[in-house]
Amino acid sequence: MELKSSIYCYLFNAVDNNFAYEETFANFCAFADEVVCATIPSKDNTLDELYRLAKIYPNLKIVETNISLSDNRFDGALKTAALRATTNPIKIIADCDERFPLSQKPKWEKCYARLMESDFDGFLVPSVDLYGSKNVIRSDAGIGVKFRIHKDTIVERGVWYVAELGDGLFDTSRSDSTEPLRLDGELGRFAPIAPPLALSPIFATELNKYIFTVHYGFLDLDYRVNINKFWKPHWEARSGHEENVELNKKVLESHPVIEHNLILE
Repeated sequence: MELKSSIYCYLFNAVDNNFAYEETFANFCAFADEVVCATIPSKDNTLDELYRLAKIYPNLKIVETNISLSDNRFDGALKTAALRATTNPIKIIADCDERFPLSQKPKWEKCYARLMESDFDGFLVPSVDLYGSKNVIRSDAGIGVKFRIHKDTIVERGVWYVAELGDGLFDTSRSDSTEPLRLDGELGRFAPIAPPLALSPIFATELNKYIFTVHYGFLDLDYRVNINKFWKPHWEARSGHEENVELNKKVLESHPVIEHNLILE
């Protein structure tokens, strides 16, 4: 039996920020059977654009919310709103600056079957950060993984209780407010898709044997600085102290890079 998938995400203020949302939903809607995007009232016409795209892509569903950016857990709250509107057994979380290599779709579908037959709640999937160019990644930082694919045993993306600091604050070194939580509040059990060796930049090409997502958030470093300026006060509202967020493009440019030789399409 074919297992259908739902990508869930959120988007707001995309038009004024010249965000590449057209490419995002072209990719997401080609990859998954259903795409659910939560949103909040924007300063621009992002909502109109989302509904325009929903006419182009019948599998795109828009969820309007009134979640406030003053809520230091808005990230997880928006993703939870999108998650709860999904209808397929396979759930895939995504940020709108990420992409799925469409050539990998058969490999992902095999992972869905493996997941449904396993005792795990989900799989950890590598996330490749393109850095200043589509051909390279940082050589001084390992390739990260995300709690990407999961079953409906995950009911919320939020703060795991071990990261709570009291007074509404939480430890940002242990939570980004989007952890996959079960109904009992415990962190979901996720298994890795790729071996540790493939997460080393010098062996990144090994990821072509597995599945991964591509993060475009560091492709344009000028844009990254602006994104960091947006997020810095929100991250500090979470922790209650100053966060070390890089706002200097020259520092971002100083990191060494290496060609990844990955198939991105």
